[in-house]
Amino acid sequence: MRPRYAFVVAVLLLGACAHDAPPGTAPTTTSQLLGTYWKLTQLGDQVITTPQGAREIHIVLNPDNPRVAGFSGCNQMMGGYVLNGDTLKFDQLAGTLMACVSGMDIERKFLAMFGQVARWKIEGETLTLLDADGRPLAVFGARPQPAS
Repeated sequence: MRPRYAFVVAVLLLGACAHDAPPGTAPTTTSQLLGTYWKLTQLGDQVITTPQGAREIHIVLNPDNPRVAGFSGCNQMMGGYVLNGDTLKFDQLAGTLMACVSGMDIERKFLAMFGQVARWKIEGETLTLLDADGRPLAVFGARPQPAS
């Protein structure tokens, strides 16, 4: 066999062995999860839209310490998180205590959802938080952080 032909065959064989990680395996990096402004787009089966001029329901997981912060629809929210590969748990969530005319139902559901989160996955610019059975709890889209 000619050396050049053998090299081409070897490269093709190696390429055929390359594949994506099997479903359910831990992501190789959390750089997209951490430090990204994640806007809520779906909570359970409910599509979430932000009215014109209203603040977006969102979260940001701090990359420098295991803290999460965001806006839950009426109040600021904050707390801790524990990240290990594709497992994710939130704990000690707290928030401000503003009363709102609308949005309290979504806020209650949104905050309750964090207690059920067991895993996460990112596909493109979409973050999905999953329960222990792999069912989607909430879907977020990556967005640029709004100016303060």
